[in-house]
Amino acid sequence: MTTVLVAVLVVTAAITLLPQRTQQRIIALGCSGVTLGVTDCLARLYQPPPAALRAVPLCPVDQVAEQMVPTVETQRISFTHGGVLERWVARDGTVRVVAEPSEITAETWQDEPWPQAPLLPGVTVPLSAQWDFEEEGQERDFVAALQQQHALHHQRRSAIAGLLPQSLDASVRSAVAPAAWVSTTSTTALEGLSAAPQAQGEAAGDLPGHVRPSGGSATLLHQVNDNLVATTISSTGVSPTGAPVHGALRWVRAASGDLVELSGSWAWSEGEGSTVIHLLTPLAEGDGAEVEAWLADPDGPTLDLSFLMADRRPERGNDLERLLYAASTVAVESRASDASALGSLFEQDLSLDRRRYGELSGERSNARIVRPQPSGADRVAQEVTC
Repeated sequence: MTTVLVAVLVVTAAITLLPQRTQQRIIALGCSGVTLGVTDCLARLYQPPPAALRAVPLCPVDQVAEQMVPTVETQRISFTHGGVLERWVARDGTVRVVAEPSEITAETWQDEPWPQAPLLPGVTVPLSAQWDFEEEGQERDFVAALQQQHALHHQRRSAIAGLLPQSLDASVRSAVAPAAWVSTTSTTALEGLSAAPQAQGEAAGDLPGHVRPSGGSATLLHQVNDNLVATTISSTGVSPTGAPVHGALRWVRAASGDLVELSGSWAWSEGEGSTVIHLLTPLAEGDGAEVEAWLADPDGPTLDLSFLMADRRPERGNDLERLLYAASTVAVESRASDASALGSLFEQDLSLDRRRYGELSGERSNARIVRPQPSGADRVAQEVTC
């Protein structure tokens, strides 16, 4: 028995001295016996879900929505000795692993004192953090790194503690550094946004058919790898028919501070269902000035839904409408769903940059696309099949 124990200790120590990536692959393929019961078997954590998402063709309206926010299949990664992470697999096969969401107010990422939550004994992860992987399966190395940190926690207290290099802890922490993180902030602190009061409910649109940013807080998604910050804020107003509008508006800034995208999604009750509209505007270099001026409008920024749906040409002197006419794609459809519930989903999806597969319910009809017209030709709402 003593010989077996010594042999296990020697093997464990030898594994610990291997390069970090090799260690993680061994842990990913092994079970609890490799490190004296202190790691889980990864095969028991989760099984890849069927690729139902990728088998579903996208209609033109969904293609616009997919460019705004990728649809993902979600799955929980449950650790036998600890907590849970969430795994998001997109249509293109990219994977995100996501920590427990939390309301965090912060301007910049830092390891400490960023709020942490225990995941396993000896392992904490930053709240509201995300980790990106280009191919499905790469996240297993990440999960193995977490388990390696868990193993080190126990090994530091074992008979092999003296054999462990002091650099291991730092290398494991580096392997699990997040690629994105989410925080919240007051709208009064947002760069370039008008200080005009953010109205609520039906009063948010001064005129029928108008929407504007509303509420007192915004969500910031900081994408570390791409050096982008996406700001999402609720957006409400009044529809062309006088119904309350629910939704969200998002703008994205590069590291330089330049705006690179303006998008939004809204819904309002009409007939027995809801009318849904998605706006996607990629901004080329130099286009951001019109959006900056619009956001800073002393009366508060507003959008005319009738204009977005191609009911008229840009108003004379309205630089933002001129830009949207030339660069925006608008998708419109009717859904047999509650408008308020759809608006809440849109805000959540834009904030986290993902849409859960199957979360949008209700029969669809009256789908149409308004495409950009950089040449100045007439914009037309083209009927499509969804």
